[in-house]
Amino acid sequence: EREQFTLTLDTNGGESPLSYHYKDAGVPLELASRIPHREGYSLIGWSSVKDGAIEYLSDSVYTADADATLYAIWRIEEYTVEFVDHDGRSISVGKYPYGNNIIIPEDPIRPADGEFTYEFVGWDKTVSETARGNEVYRAVYNAVPIPVTTEAPETTEEETTPPETTEEETTPPETEPETTIEE
Repeated sequence: EREQFTLTLDTNGGESPLSYHYKDAGVPLELASRIPHREGYSLIGWSSVKDGAIEYLSDSVYTADADATLYAIWRIEEYTVEFVDHDGRSISVGKYPYGNNIIIPEDPIRPADGEFTYEFVGWDKTVSETARGNEVYRAVYNAVPIPVTTEAPETTEEETTPPETTEEETTPPETEPETTIEE
């Protein structure tokens, strides 16, 4: 009968805090089949010291014939959070480590288009306070029709009254009397 060893895997903040695996002497134990989960983090390896340097990659094998404890070494995930306008144009984009607060941009302004003015009413979904994954938020607007005027434009008295004529304009110009010179 082969000698057996216990390998304790401490997930170091991941789900299922400890797991025990039995390793037969001389038989490698695949660590890839024992990958724990931790929301917002990726397992990058294992160390014999908590928060120490990586000694085993997450997909490597453990070969030592001894009882041991390995601690999960995690890398925090980084997520892209983007805010876009109604037409898909980027308003703001940021990279946030898991759990960090998301910076929401100022309310965008959509110019009137001749038929409507637009009031920003929010984003197409509730904006998470902290980064939990890659997200795209689209601006939503309320379209307000621009009133159409159907009445004739108002005119002023000056525009409707013909100009007054004066006596000078209606009287033919005076001519000087002819003078004759007598000799």
